[in-house]
Amino acid sequence: MSRQAITGSASYVFFEQKVLPLLESRCGATCHGVDANTYDAFISEGGNAGHFHFPIDRATGLIPRTPKSIKTAFDTAIGGSSPRIEYGAATHFSPLLRHPLAEEYGGLPHHGMAVFSTTEDEGYRTLKELVAKEIA
Repeated sequence: MSRQAITGSASYVFFEQKVLPLLESRCGATCHGVDANTYDAFISEGGNAGHFHFPIDRATGLIPRTPKSIKTAFDTAIGGSSPRIEYGAATHFSPLLRHPLAEEYGGLPHHGMAVFSTTEDEGYRTLKELVAKEIA
């Protein structure tokens, strides 16, 4: 099960305040960010829908603080058509946490590198809190 963004929900507000900066600093411009001006066309191209991409402003490397871009980034993180939250399981089983985590700590293969070398990483703990709020 997955759900679309419900603006104002605890998980959405937490995402906007804490997770957006994390995505920008650890995942954004070089790997998962796609120019906001071409994002919709990129996603509609074959093979890109459902993957972990979100719109960024190429000039700043930041996710535009527009309602549409924030909702798109939230839906991407939560999973939309490609679930990244395991609603019926403990938080640490969610792909959103496991893909960027080093494999020796229970992570799943991640193209490029392990973003979090341990479950004690502050960024990992931030994503874990988001997952907990989302499944609550």
